[in-house]
Amino acid sequence: MPSGVGGSNRIVPARRLAGRPPPMRKLPEIHLAILTYDALEQTQACLESIRAHTRMPYRVHVWDNASQRDTKAWLREAEGIWDALDVRFSPTNRGVAGGRNELLDWLLPEVPDDAWLVFLDNDITVGAGWTDPFEELPEEVPDVGMMGHMGHPILVGEGHRALLAAPDRTAPVDVLSGGFACWIRAGLARTIGPLDEGTGKFWHEDDDWSVRVKAAGHTVWRVAGADITHHEHGSGVAQAGLAEGGSL
Repeated sequence: MPSGVGGSNRIVPARRLAGRPPPMRKLPEIHLAILTYDALEQTQACLESIRAHTRMPYRVHVWDNASQRDTKAWLREAEGIWDALDVRFSPTNRGVAGGRNELLDWLLPEVPDDAWLVFLDNDITVGAGWTDPFEELPEEVPDVGMMGHMGHPILVGEGHRALLAAPDRTAPVDVLSGGFACWIRAGLARTIGPLDEGTGKFWHEDDDWSVRVKAAGHTVWRVAGADITHHEHGSGVAQAGLAEGGSL
């Protein structure tokens, strides 16, 4: 049985994902789309928190960006134990935009237009009731096209832009952090097209997507109040020195 990256004794067996209560809420299914690139301890904590605290029907879809052997072995074991988990393995690191496009190519042919896709970084953990604020907002704001736990207004000037502080309450914003529990309807994702991979391994692809959502006539919202913790830059893709507000 894989012991985890570097033999860390904090990596527990994948069988821990079994035996938890099934979702109880009779609501539309959500599709959690997660990228992994090593950082196995973070991935394990993320998946265990989803399994323990998600009460609306869901499936978890993991695209692994060419992790090392231990991570792949653990994910394969977890997939065999947890029937809500599907995993695909890439032979190369497709980066953030490329990896999320792979998830879109995988999921969009299989889900209805009104399904919610939820992009979640693997260095996030969720707590009890974490989906509640996201379920409530579309009932109050029917034109919401994309919503996430972290977003910002932007001040745009000639030749520059400034990312302003995130609102401290649920509010419309200009851009969302694409992996910070970022929800988008499948039909809208089909309409606006894939993420721009020209932005590089990671950076600003989520800003561009936010702009396209608004151009399609929808609003973009930062959703406060959800029990979500982002252990920033622990995803295995980020690098030291990223500016605050980066994609990971």
